[in-house]
Amino acid sequence: MSDQTPFLYEFSAEEHEMLLRAEKEYGDYWKNAMEYNGLLNNFFREVKSDAMFFVMFMSQVRKQHTLALLSIARRHHIQAQMDFRQTIEATALAVYGLAHYEREDFVTNDPNGTITDTDPSKKYRWLNENFKSHSDFLKNQKRVINNGPAHSSTTYAFLNFDFKKETGFKTPFFDKEDRFLTQMDLWFAGNLAMGIMDLMAVVNSKYDLITLIPDFVQQQEKLEQENHRLKAELGQNDRIKKWMT
Repeated sequence: MSDQTPFLYEFSAEEHEMLLRAEKEYGDYWKNAMEYNGLLNNFFREVKSDAMFFVMFMSQVRKQHTLALLSIARRHHIQAQMDFRQTIEATALAVYGLAHYEREDFVTNDPNGTITDTDPSKKYRWLNENFKSHSDFLKNQKRVINNGPAHSSTTYAFLNFDFKKETGFKTPFFDKEDRFLTQMDLWFAGNLAMGIMDLMAVVNSKYDLITLIPDFVQQQEKLEQENHRLKAELGQNDRIKKWMT
């Protein structure tokens, strides 16, 4: 065993403690994000057989959104945003699978015997042409990520770097504590889940491949109201006001 290996266990133990403290630390922001994640994992109860590709990519939506929450709680902002980007991309493919059921819609056979995904751009074009407002929502969310934490930069490197003349360099594994940034990430998690489920419900109303839970609309509306309240609260933060001026 490498001499460095024990650090992995120490990090894992500390991450577990962070997760257990998250609700107490972040209150309503954590609760709203968690409840949205719970609804995202359980908002439909039946799926028709033609929805195989929808289910396939929906599993990725659920997984990546859940991983993003874990990353937020464990102070890994960049990882959370990368998970959100995967969530968004999987969403586009999942809803495409509600309208396109054939294998050829998603994969092709290469001459060497392997399979390759078909051009993803046609899936995004279909979404934009048929559900433009929702398509714009997903593109805007992805643009925020692509223009920032999706790429290594000095700005985000400072999350894990510090220097003081007296103590020298510090490069911690966990991000510096930033309550506002964490609250923003948690609000984003809920807002993204809201947009995803609304899109899927709208697409399904046309193609009727999944059966939503009976109280989906009521649960969605309740969580949406709270998400909007949290957004308004964040808007009063001096950092937001500075960015907007």
